[in-house]
Amino acid sequence: MPVRKVDSSGFTLLEVIVALFIFGCISAALLKALSAADRIQGRASLVTNASMLAENEIESIRSKAFFFEALEDCTYTAAAGSGIFQVDRRVIPHDNFSIEDKPEIMEIEVTVKENSQSSGTLVRYRFLQGYQQ
Repeated sequence: MPVRKVDSSGFTLLEVIVALFIFGCISAALLKALSAADRIQGRASLVTNASMLAENEIESIRSKAFFFEALEDCTYTAAAGSGIFQVDRRVIPHDNFSIEDKPEIMEIEVTVKENSQSSGTLVRYRFLQGYQQ
């Protein structure tokens, strides 16, 4: 009687199951990493838009100081990118900085918050500005 050789090419069922398990674990880890990266990118976009709005407000303050226009506290909403933000401007006068016949130096705070959520402040800038009142 002739002896038949067993064909051992291919994978066993156990090997296929182990390979699928490893592939599933790696895929789950990659999906979680992509989700975290997307969340971080979204936050970075919000902060970038908020910084742009704050810088625009600071430039507006500087132009008002140049033309000696009155400056007071205000709050307004503005759209940037795909978001709506609340911009707060607060003027903090310091009497000890004023010098006679010189512009008064004021501390000014510009705060930008996301309008849709109460997630807190995205950016806050404080700076000193020479100002004639």
